[in-house]
Amino acid sequence: MKTNKIARKAASTEKLPPGLKIEFPKGLVGNKSTMYDAFLECAAKQGDFKDYAIELIRLLLQDLKETSVWFDNLTELWRYEYGVTYDRLPEETFISGTNVYFPVDELYVSLKIADKRLKRDQLLKFLERLSNREKHYDVIFEMRPIKNVKSNLQINYEVSGLGIGNTNCDWQVKKKVINIVFDVKNRTKSLIEHMKQIIPGLNRGVANILPLPPNPADLFKNVENKLKEKCFLRQLQGVWIHTDIKESEDELNLFFQNKLNRKKVHFAILSDWEDDAFILVRNMLIKSILKRTFCLTESKRFVTREYV
Repeated sequence: MKTNKIARKAASTEKLPPGLKIEFPKGLVGNKSTMYDAFLECAAKQGDFKDYAIELIRLLLQDLKETSVWFDNLTELWRYEYGVTYDRLPEETFISGTNVYFPVDELYVSLKIADKRLKRDQLLKFLERLSNREKHYDVIFEMRPIKNVKSNLQINYEVSGLGIGNTNCDWQVKKKVINIVFDVKNRTKSLIEHMKQIIPGLNRGVANILPLPPNPADLFKNVENKLKEKCFLRQLQGVWIHTDIKESEDELNLFFQNKLNRKKVHFAILSDWEDDAFILVRNMLIKSILKRTFCLTESKRFVTREYV
């Protein structure tokens, strides 16, 4: 399995049902902290004032403010507990790792973007959606594309009237001749399908298990359904994706070029919170626009050619 994140579990397992538990080695769980102190540290790294960090943490609902925070010795990140375990896996296996314990700095930056870019009613809705543990990281990652967008560009969130019917698109970024419309997706199915293939062998001590390539169709589910056919020069359309494993570069390219409607989906971006991304486009002009607008560098960190 070619993972972007290691499927691993923190020390506490008492809330899980009996069965195989994929755990963090205890040595990886470092010092404990609070969301308040972790936010102050994030502010210092971001060059923000302490008072602003306090304002941001006041926006959070109480259970998020009070959740457990601890230092991950492997990644050297402060993590907080607010996700859900993966439990629909073979042989009563449960995974509770980075799907449950998220980096505090990603929450901080996401909240900062929402505070600065969203209208008041949108911000309140964003904060309410953050409280849903099953969708928590989906909501956080929605803010990722706007992280490096310059302030002189017009940003519209949850925009209606640009797609089919009464659907909303997550973002519209505009300035003069630029008009970029896209959705943001946090996809977990590739990881789940890999674990279903791997777990039975792991339980029997089989080494070097190589799963099948992920199905790229899972990344683009419901993307085309929202979008009308458009000329990219008038409305550049696409999707921004986060996935927990390395996707198959060849399968992904073939699907993008041959299966998706070229007039509906002009680009696809795979990234995490870093500034590099794997970018699929219909032509090089589109790639240039995307890289400049979102301050991206190209990377193959999110794909591999090592699947059979």
